[in-house]
Amino acid sequence: MNATEQPWAANYQMYDYILNELPRLIEEHFPTNGKRSIMGHSMDGHGALVLALRNREHYQSVSAFSPILSPSLVPWGEKAFTAYLGKDRENGSNMMLTHSFNKAIKCKVCVSIRAWKMSFADTIAYQRFYRNLSCGKSANRCAFP
Repeated sequence: MNATEQPWAANYQMYDYILNELPRLIEEHFPTNGKRSIMGHSMDGHGALVLALRNREHYQSVSAFSPILSPSLVPWGEKAFTAYLGKDRENGSNMMLTHSFNKAIKCKVCVSIRAWKMSFADTIAYQRFYRNLSCGKSANRCAFP
């Protein structure tokens, strides 16, 4: 996310950094084949999924290990988003994974999420999350657990 609140706004522009600046630095200093992938764990897994789904032309694949699927639904996530983005709910909702999934589905992007060893509460949230996904015409190419 790109922070909009002080003191974070001046230097915490992670969305732009990961999407634009980091790939440019890598391509300047290392041989690449032009294909990009992104991955992350926990909250960074959430960020990797959001970046890949919102910018599908930039990435060949995305991997997320134990991603936080709905950080704004837990107190620590609400606290973090408020600190970085302020109290404007629209700013926070644009960074929500479900918001990105809804856009990706309209663009015929298929997503497969695998999860292991989840608590009962996580299992319920995971099932609700999947119920809200619909892959439309691209469902024939998708494998959902």
